[in-house]
Amino acid sequence: QQRNAKKFAKMVGASNGGENELVARSGRRVIYEVDGRFQRNWQWVMLLVLMYNVVAFPIRIAFNEQASDYKIGNIVIDAIMDAVYILDVWLRLRRFQFETSDGVRVSNPNSIAELYRRSATGRA
Repeated sequence: QQRNAKKFAKMVGASNGGENELVARSGRRVIYEVDGRFQRNWQWVMLLVLMYNVVAFPIRIAFNEQASDYKIGNIVIDAIMDAVYILDVWLRLRRFQFETSDGVRVSNPNSIAELYRRSATGRA
C-alpha cells in the first residue's frame, strides 16, 4: 500500500524533495502536506486561471461585437476554467491539508468546510 501511495504521488507531480508531501493515505484518500510541492503547483495553476479571467472578461465586455466571431471558443475556454474552479473546491476540501492561525494542521473535510464557513461569516 505504501508503494502505491508513492506511485500515485509521483504520478501527480508530488515529490518528497526533503518534504513529507504525502501526509496520509487510507484507502483511496490522499492528503497533501501544507507546504508540499503539489499544493504549491496547484496554487500556480489557480493563479493563472484567475489572471486569465481578470484579463479576458473586461476585454469581452469592452469589445462585445468583435468577440462574437469567437463565441464558441470563448464558451469552451470558460467551461474549462469553470471545471478547474470546481476541481479546486474539491481538492481543497478532500485532498489538501490546511494550517489554522494557531498552527494546527487540519485535513478533515468537515473541519475544513467549517473553517471556510467561519471565514465567510467573519467569525474566524
